Amino acid sequence: MPLRPPNSARPPNKKNHSAIRMGAISAEAMEWYRGARKALLETAVSVQAQSLIGSAVQRSSIRITRSAQVLLEARGWGHQTLTADLGTGGFAAFLEAPPDQPTAAWDEWTMPRVVHAPHWYDGVTLFLKQFVPFLGVDAQEGTRAWGSRRVERSFAAQLARVRTEASERGRGVPTLIGEFGIPFDLAGGRAYRTGDFRHQVRAMDRTFRALEANLLSGTLWNYASDNDNERGDQWNGEDLSIFSRDQQHDPADPDSGGRALEAVVRPYARAVAGLPLKMSYDVRRRAFELVFRHDPAVEAPTEIYLPVLHYPHGYRVEVSDGEYEASEDEHLLLYRHDPGRPEHWLRLRPRP
Repeated sequence: MPLRPPNSARPPNKKNHSAIRMGAISAEAMEWYRGARKALLETAVSVQAQSLIGSAVQRSSIRITRSAQVLLEARGWGHQTLTADLGTGGFAAFLEAPPDQPTAAWDEWTMPRVVHAPHWYDGVTLFLKQFVPFLGVDAQEGTRAWGSRRVERSFAAQLARVRTEASERGRGVPTLIGEFGIPFDLAGGRAYRTGDFRHQVRAMDRTFRALEANLLSGTLWNYASDNDNERGDQWNGEDLSIFSRDQQHDPADPDSGGRALEAVVRPYARAVAGLPLKMSYDVRRRAFELVFRHDPAVEAPTEIYLPVLHYPHGYRVEVSDGEYEASEDEHLLLYRHDPGRPEHWLRLRPRP
């Protein structure tokens, strides 16, 4: 039986993202949600085999026993499986492909609720476990970029191609980078002995900037609460966690144990009253900029997340027009643009 949300569970026609997030949930909608969740759990509970090849643990793909929309990832990302009722319920299928392979043009992508979610990593940093600021590799094109600025342009171009492939070959489906991140045990774990994580910050920031250059969202790999310097993420020889117990010196401090937080915890627009045109963050200057074209049907303000980590003494705001206010409890800046002009910009700087 297809799981379709009742009318009361669907977003209202009025484009007001605050109303969508904070609206009351009806009993009918909650009943549908519980049924959909039960169906998903019954579908997804299956055997996930593991095998040991050399010293690395390899995971096989999940076996699907019923029709539903779930995240599917096969070993090597080379083969994907779609379920029969794709798009009819409240779930979405996230389709993943390896960074060195083009996205397949599937007829199934004409169905709703499909998201293109490829993994993307800085291959040189990931595989060599060295931060080389002047060298980058495009695995799909088989080319190298020399020089830090060329590397940045190459990374941005690679992610632009990923987004374009989803739009063109996938007939307009949205893109979410399903995994990105960096290894923290660079240079044989030198930072663990010296406490200097500057290379990790630069490597992480370079990847974030490539996403921002393309206005792409992504899921950072990873957070492992039991990470330590000796065994990393505790499996497969990986050490990509942004937290480690061995860097946690003050459990009362929520940032203690965090790694490369200067790059990870950054300002961003979590809600835009229109179409974003540009978003960037300069980790050295702690300077943020957003440019967007407003949608006349949207009444809610644009929301910018402001991490205290970067602005402990406050910040300065410049806007093209309109007005803004701070929501200190939620670490947000709320910007209400002037509808008299089509495009708007907002800039943030730390107070001296």
